[in-house]
Amino acid sequence: MQTLTVMNPQIIDNVTPVRIADPLTDLRGASIGFVDNSKVNADLFLGRLKPLLRDLFGAAPGVTVRKLAPKDELSVADLEQLARHDAVIQCFGDCGTSTSMSVADGVRLERRGIPTVTVCSSAFYKAARFQAAGRGMADLPIIEIPHPMHTAPEPVVFQRAEAIVDSVAEVLTRRATRADAPRVERLPEQLQLDDAPDTLQEFFFRQGWTDGLPVVPPTQAAVRAMLETVERDPQDTIGAIPPRMRVSTIEKIAINAVMAGCRPEYFPVVLAAVEAVLDEDCRLYGIQTATNNTAPLIIVNGPAIKRLGLNARGNVFGQGWRANATIGRALQLVLRNVGGDIPGETDMSTQGQTGKFTCCIAENEEENPWQPFHVEHGYGRDESTATVIGASAGHNVFT
Repeated sequence: MQTLTVMNPQIIDNVTPVRIADPLTDLRGASIGFVDNSKVNADLFLGRLKPLLRDLFGAAPGVTVRKLAPKDELSVADLEQLARHDAVIQCFGDCGTSTSMSVADGVRLERRGIPTVTVCSSAFYKAARFQAAGRGMADLPIIEIPHPMHTAPEPVVFQRAEAIVDSVAEVLTRRATRADAPRVERLPEQLQLDDAPDTLQEFFFRQGWTDGLPVVPPTQAAVRAMLETVERDPQDTIGAIPPRMRVSTIEKIAINAVMAGCRPEYFPVVLAAVEAVLDEDCRLYGIQTATNNTAPLIIVNGPAIKRLGLNARGNVFGQGWRANATIGRALQLVLRNVGGDIPGETDMSTQGQTGKFTCCIAENEEENPWQPFHVEHGYGRDESTATVIGASAGHNVFT
């Protein structure tokens, strides 16, 4: 039996565990702040919960911060306002983005030493757990309520608030450590595998390394060829990649580029796209965890278009161009294997789209009557750039 040495594309959780805040000794007289994330019925839910906490437990309801939209994180001013309270209750995550942002806010509040309760509906409870663990706080207190909430009639909303009031009190005064936090086996950085094609691919599928399609085996030689195209130390790191917030090395990105089928000369574009998608303005975390079908779209400009053979004309979102297909796929494999972006766990898109396999295009600069996109943003025409934005799929249906 011939063997092949392949490199591991994944990073298993490398976040530092963060302790949740200490419990309140008693709810009586405790000042409780509230977060209304502007989901429909959130105000009704909190409006019923507040008097119950006061009448049954002697708590003192304080300020309610209302977000402009469920996709927003709490601002610094919001956090300062809430930090004046003894505890905070967040209501409620019952879609992908509202859940992910509530988790992010809950972790930030707990880090400040403020005990919280984050309320999520049953359809998104599992995703909330994975996202909290990815931020180092597997023990983040999350209370599950039935789904859906934003379409529930008023009596049902009140009933569900009444059903959890005892749990809310318990969570704030008795902080528990979760024994069921998900654990994943850590594989070696290099593996000796059976070289038979079928055996190789089945191993990759079992490990969850693929996007559902076969991948190119990431051998040491292939990864080295990728790394030689950029003047970066293979062990240099790039910022935390959502949703599990794992910090990647340049080498891990190169491994995933090989698996996607990239040629070595494509790697600078892949690396630029990864750095771009981590820019705060891209809002990657919201893109990944939303229920809509948004996916990161890479737009390439400059001399790299011709040099790499990127399609910028007809069928630009379609099949047939290796550079477009593999560069976009490499970014998605990085988000999966490094960032832990897994359908049904953190990716809660209801329908999805093919852009979640790959979504990379180039601008047709030669026939463009305006300045190229990258020139409009301050780059020279002779510079090559990669821009990443969230994009939804087109729906162009003919009978």
